[in-house]
Amino acid sequence: MNRPLHTVILVAALAAAGGCSATQPVAPVRGGETVLLSSLGGPVIPLDGLAIPAPYVTLGAVHGVTEDVSVYGNVHVTAALFKNAGLDAGVVTDIVTGEGAVPSVSVNGRGYFFWDVGRGGKEPRFFPAVTLAARSATGERSAFFLGADNLFQLHRFYYIISPFAGFRFPLSASVTAQTEVKWLGANKETRHGIFEGATSVGGHGGLGLFLSVDMEMP
Repeated sequence: MNRPLHTVILVAALAAAGGCSATQPVAPVRGGETVLLSSLGGPVIPLDGLAIPAPYVTLGAVHGVTEDVSVYGNVHVTAALFKNAGLDAGVVTDIVTGEGAVPSVSVNGRGYFFWDVGRGGKEPRFFPAVTLAARSATGERSAFFLGADNLFQLHRFYYIISPFAGFRFPLSASVTAQTEVKWLGANKETRHGIFEGATSVGGHGGLGLFLSVDMEMP
């Protein structure tokens, strides 16, 4: 692997340890339905004079337990390239059902699990997270949405908030795409360090770009 690409993927893996480098369901699926999930994207970083989103990949699935509650899980593929086991799993449900000008609001509770198996099985780490998202339908399967990820580190308390906005739209009868821009770590100063403020907003956090493609199972 050439050095620039190695650097990009490494940065993505580091960002994933903060639980910020993957899209998540912003709404439950229909009861009994199973949907395959894929996500690509990450923090926008400088590379040879260009600013590109780091290629962090996750693959997973979501299943509708009821009409209002869905469970899901993802495998963090890019983390595996560095001999890190990365998994996340959670539950998403609507707490407000939108009607007219009132948007639907969902809450998504999940946990991230990372284990550095490549360096002698370093102690696994668990990061709980909660996301609130509001969405406004623009069609039968399309919607604008916005919200915020809230992630917590427990062993030494640490809190990260990442506001986001995006759009979901159909690609076919069974495939839906989701684009998303996220202000990663908006409450953390990033004027210095690995991102060096390249895409920070007011010296805080950094921008991330994401694309997910979901496919309904027959």
